[in-house]
Amino acid sequence: MVRWMLTGLWLLASCATPDAKTPVEALAAEKYGEAAEVLPNDGGTYVLVRAKTPVSAADPLSRVRFFVYDVAAATVTYEAEVAGAVDWADAYHLDVFLTPGTVRDGAPPAGYRLDVRTGARHPFGGGVEG
Repeated sequence: MVRWMLTGLWLLASCATPDAKTPVEALAAEKYGEAAEVLPNDGGTYVLVRAKTPVSAADPLSRVRFFVYDVAAATVTYEAEVAGAVDWADAYHLDVFLTPGTVRDGAPPAGYRLDVRTGARHPFGGGVEG
């Protein structure tokens, strides 16, 4: 009996694919290919997926395509492309930094803080919002 159970477990383990992707990883690969970075928030409730576009002479600014995935609802809640950078500020907010055309001394950074639960965008200290 034990031998049959061990054989069954071995069969299950050998059939499992080590490269099996989660739904968000599959979506990330579909949208952005191998360049996709999958970054869950602290609680694992939302996932930031981002990919940088290649810089070229025709488009010298670093651009980032990104989306936010709600794990519980299994849906994309926000998607955008910006010239700049995107990263988690805390468990429910993203900091979206934009590459400005002209930088003034002492000016707040260009960009906004995004609430991933509501989609509300709040500019940094009166700076430019993209």
